[in-house]
Amino acid sequence: MAGPDGPGLSDDPFLSADRACPTFISGQRSVGAPRGPDAMTTTSTHLPSDLGGKDLGVFMPIANGGWIISSSTPPLDGSYAYNRKVAELAELHGLDFIMAMSKLRGFGGATEHWRYSMESQILMAALAAVTSRVKVWATVHTLLQNPAVTAKMMTTLDHVSGGRAGLNVVSGSFKDEFEQMGAWRDDLGHDERYAFAEEWVHVIKRLWSEPSVTHDGKYFQLKDCQSDPKPSAIPVLSWSAPAPRHAA
Repeated sequence: MAGPDGPGLSDDPFLSADRACPTFISGQRSVGAPRGPDAMTTTSTHLPSDLGGKDLGVFMPIANGGWIISSSTPPLDGSYAYNRKVAELAELHGLDFIMAMSKLRGFGGATEHWRYSMESQILMAALAAVTSRVKVWATVHTLLQNPAVTAKMMTTLDHVSGGRAGLNVVSGSFKDEFEQMGAWRDDLGHDERYAFAEEWVHVIKRLWSEPSVTHDGKYFQLKDCQSDPKPSAIPVLSWSAPAPRHAA
C-alpha cells in the first residue's frame, strides 16, 4: 500500500526500516500479567499466540533516531509520515502487530536522541485508520495516566481499529522523564511500582467488563465509575514480567 514517504525509508522494510524498527516477538499476549482469578480474559482472535505460537511485530520508530544511538545512521525524524509508512509495510508483509513505546524526554547529547516523539495512543489510533489487519498496541506509563482515562482511551482505540487494540503497560523507570513534570513518586520503590501497576490493570479490566465500578484500593479509589461503551474485543495486554520482589 502506498503512503507518505518518510525520510530515508525504502519500500523494503528489511533494507532500511528494520534498522530503525527492530522486530519484537511476543510469546504470550499477556506477558507478565496477573494470574488466577484476575487474569486477563481476551476475546481478540487471529494471532499466532491464540494457538500457542509466537506473535511477530515491530517497535515503531516514534522518536527521532529510532533504535540506534549514533550520529552516523540514516536520518530518522520519528514523524507521523514515517510511522505511517512503517505501519503500511508491516501490514503488507504480514506482521502480527505494531507497538509504539511512550517517550516523553530524550537523552540529550549531540544527536538529541528521542527528544522529538509522537504520543503513543493517539499515534496508534491514527495508524489504525490507515491499516486494516495488523494489531495496534499502544504504551501507557501507569504513573502518568489514571486507569479510568486509560480504559476509555483504549476502548476508543478498539472501536477505531475494529478490535485490533493492545495495551503495553509500563510501570516507569526513567526518573528524569517523570520528574520534569512533577510526576515522579519517591514513595514508590521498585516493588511498589509493580504493585501500583497491578492494581491499575485490575481497575481497567473491571471497567472494560462491568457496568459500574466501585473500588477502594491502596492506590486508587473509584465510586460508581462508569466507562461505556465497552470494547468490542478486550484489548491485548502486554506487560513485561517484574523481577522477583526483594531480589538483589
